[in-house]
Amino acid sequence: VNMKRWRLLFEFYQKNGIAVLFLLLLMTVSLFFFVQFLGYLGYQTYSLRIMDQLGFQDGAYFMAAEGYDEWQRNENIAYQALRKQEFPAVKSVTNPAYTQGELQGYGTVNILLCDEAFREQFDFADKGSWFSEDMISADAPKVVTGGLALSAIAPGDVLNLTLWDRTGQPIGETPVQVIGTDKTPTLGFSLGFKGAEVAAYRVFENVHKILYLPKEDYVNLLGEGAINYHSNFLLTFRDDATTEEKQEVYAFLTQYGSYVTYDDIRQTSYRDIKNQVRAELPKPLFLLGVSMFSMISLSALLTSKQMKDYRIYYLVGYSKRRSFFDTFLAIAGIGVVAGGLNLCYLAYLNHAFPTLASDPDKALDYAGYLVMNQSAWYVLLFVALTAVVSVILPFSMLRKQSVMERYRRSL
Repeated sequence: VNMKRWRLLFEFYQKNGIAVLFLLLLMTVSLFFFVQFLGYLGYQTYSLRIMDQLGFQDGAYFMAAEGYDEWQRNENIAYQALRKQEFPAVKSVTNPAYTQGELQGYGTVNILLCDEAFREQFDFADKGSWFSEDMISADAPKVVTGGLALSAIAPGDVLNLTLWDRTGQPIGETPVQVIGTDKTPTLGFSLGFKGAEVAAYRVFENVHKILYLPKEDYVNLLGEGAINYHSNFLLTFRDDATTEEKQEVYAFLTQYGSYVTYDDIRQTSYRDIKNQVRAELPKPLFLLGVSMFSMISLSALLTSKQMKDYRIYYLVGYSKRRSFFDTFLAIAGIGVVAGGLNLCYLAYLNHAFPTLASDPDKALDYAGYLVMNQSAWYVLLFVALTAVVSVILPFSMLRKQSVMERYRRSL
């Protein structure tokens, strides 16, 4: 009996090789486009969630105007002016300093320099711990790591960090002790964007290699000569701030540039997400629909063609249940291979994505893309659903006739 089963499976693919290969290619490409769509969509939706999780519910993103955008001289006039005013409505102003360096075994890394206010406002440690004040200015600087490319690092590791000046030349080296690691994907602050409409993914970008380092430790090592500052910043209002107090802050900011509120950012983000779904989703959905319809049609056609063989096998003990199961295996095999190839693609992205995104020739293709491992469940669900639906019609065809009737019709 086992030989008959293997023979049926083998004949299914041997006699219909071109149709099977075409369907396999169609389903593989359909799932690939769907996985890609989920990656780009996931970046936008995840950045919007991150904005809310970090506490940016009520406030604004400020963009310095020309003349106050003094990044060439590494100054932030508007930020300094706002801090001097001490507006009662302002709860926090987020404008982290940053630099770059080289981490032992991991190459170039972005370094976010956390001052006391930043450390009190945020906690990016998913494993291990975030900074406490007794860790500052210790013998070995403490760091928290983040990003997919640094996911192998664990709390307790000690690594050498080479620090650079603004031209990328090494100016110092120090061992650093890892006290915590950020969950992946890691979205860092991207405060360089300017425009009348700002979406959340413009303010938070995917960071593959980042170190959070106390600013005091960096200054103790090298001073402030290589520190960079953004001219733009994020501000958050207190819960009890009145409308008049907020308007006072907005009026002050317009002296130095423009701003968009967090509500504006949400509305722009939702609009961009809706536009992306409308523009990009129809293609993978159409291909997936064609794949499923083609699978159903192929399974019905091939079952009809092989009906004579099934009639003969019934007469020598090949049961209905077994014929149904083998038909299911033969049809599902196409989807399993297509789904498996896309799961391999997801695994490859998890491993190679930081390299791909930092490659100048490929960076634009993966800008605004997030590896969504949840896509694997959608792939498995589609493969299972297609296999089940595709085998229902052949099974109904096999059930319509009794064994003797099948035999008589085959004579």
